[in-house]
Amino acid sequence: GARIGSGETLQDILKARQQSLEGVAEGVATAPAAVRLAKKYNVHMPLAEAINAVLQGDKNPREAILGMMQLPRRSDFSAIASR
Repeated sequence: GARIGSGETLQDILKARQQSLEGVAEGVATAPAAVRLAKKYNVHMPLAEAINAVLQGDKNPREAILGMMQLPRRSDFSAIASR
């Protein structure tokens, strides 16, 4: 995450670690799978989608965070926020 946040691409990070994924956060492997499952079962998972977009190079971290902050509040959040 720190390397992506500093501007490196996932491809560059993985090239540096061609022998193994040791030291690479688990999200590299699990984010795409989580997004596919969320779509398959129609589950709203904006955080997983944002992480995956950053890892795939579709968004930079700032764009992903701002996009999530601009999402409309949903009923699942409202139940928690009213506590």
